[in-house]
Amino acid sequence: MSRDLLRVVARPAFKNQAVNPYNARIYGGMDRYGIQVVEYGPAALLARPDIVHVHWPESSFNHGLLGARLTTHALLLALKSARQRGAKIVWTMHNLRAHERRYPSTEAVFWQRFLPLVDATIALSQASLDFARQARPEIADKPSFVVRHPDYRGAYPDDVDRIEARRRLGLPPETQAVITFFGHIKAYKNVPALIETVRALPPDIVLLVAGRARDPSAAELIRNAAGNDPRIRLTLRHIEDDETQLFFRAADLVALPYHDILNSGTALLALSFDRPVWLSVGGEPSEGGANTVADGVDAASAASATDASGSARALARDLQAAVGTQWVRSGPLSAEQLQAALLGSQQLPERTSGDHLRLFSPAAVTQTTAGVFHSVVAQP
Repeated sequence: MSRDLLRVVARPAFKNQAVNPYNARIYGGMDRYGIQVVEYGPAALLARPDIVHVHWPESSFNHGLLGARLTTHALLLALKSARQRGAKIVWTMHNLRAHERRYPSTEAVFWQRFLPLVDATIALSQASLDFARQARPEIADKPSFVVRHPDYRGAYPDDVDRIEARRRLGLPPETQAVITFFGHIKAYKNVPALIETVRALPPDIVLLVAGRARDPSAAELIRNAAGNDPRIRLTLRHIEDDETQLFFRAADLVALPYHDILNSGTALLALSFDRPVWLSVGGEPSEGGANTVADGVDAASAASATDASGSARALARDLQAAVGTQWVRSGPLSAEQLQAALLGSQQLPERTSGDHLRLFSPAAVTQTTAGVFHSVVAQP
């Protein structure tokens, strides 16, 4: 790597592009800011990077315990070594704990060791930063930056209209409205409750549930909730890139009925396909909605379910300020809420220029992230 460039090792950088283009959209233009980004690995770490940028360190705890222990132990050793060699550790706070919450005590030990190694943090909104500082007091005094999640416009094929998307998905011509749930099927996403709520809506409303369920029991719960109702269309598998547009372009509304939420890439994906988002926040409904993949806080570090609802409402206001209340709505999960959101969606165009997402431009996000890296390196 050139010694003239600021050197960043990212975990991950580009290797997850086929699953989630998020990282590639951030790092793709870094060279114009004097930054070289390479994939995390032993050789890259030995080359004495200026920064190690860590995303989703908690994700290992969504799988087997032995693998989680080995992976996180190796990460902690690598970060400690890189720091001793002069690197700064930057953590983007997509989540504050593992979604599945399978091994809370083991995960708590990881956070106790990981957080002291972090030199600076990045949050995807001011609301999520405020919430993270409350939930993780260890980061409260560390340099923190807000860098928005980039949009996904142009990242996936997008050449069908609503009529064609519904035809390809085999929806009956008499369908009046379509609600889509899209993404990996996990317990915290509350899909069975969404299905039951949609089944209480008028019979000309269809729900599309699209995404892989790694846990067979989660898939079984969803199938049981759907029963034999023909309005509930289940596609419980990996969705290929060229299929993604069908589930969004067919929709009038994208529903995210999560129990609690910190950030949501799916919300940005929906907005990138010009589809309005409805987000469950629990408690009293807000006037509009919220964005942004995933989850609240760790049980040991505060934040009850009420706190999680509060963070979602704060995120709702944050995103509304960025894209407008017509694009994002939120409230407790109910048939009335979904009907109101569907009614509001009728006022929106089927396809836009993307001007509503100007604050989420990948070029702007790359520039802001580059500024963060230079700022962190300049700190003593």
